[in-house]
Amino acid sequence: MRLWTGPSGWYVESLLSGRHQAAVGAADGGDGYSVSEVLDGLVGQLPTAGVAAVAVGSPTRVRAEVHSGVFFVPASVIGDADRAVPVIPLGVNGIALAPETLVEVAGRS
Repeated sequence: MRLWTGPSGWYVESLLSGRHQAAVGAADGGDGYSVSEVLDGLVGQLPTAGVAAVAVGSPTRVRAEVHSGVFFVPASVIGDADRAVPVIPLGVNGIALAPETLVEVAGRS
């Protein structure tokens, strides 16, 4: 899996043995938290300035780098039946910039 980000949105590409398998992209998600399930992963966008990384998931948290306000983690960080994911924005020093936010996962019903 590969995440591409830009000023107007994101693009996730799935590769198998170096070959393109599938891709999903979206334009800017707005000024709030958002998480979408795509290609066996979770793509999230953050409204918090200065975010270098996020801690995502429950009960075990996974750290993911943030690029242009966007992060990508495996969907396995939450259970198959979970409809939301806990997200904590982190600064460059690893300290939380905001409290944990439970974000509904678009595409899960």
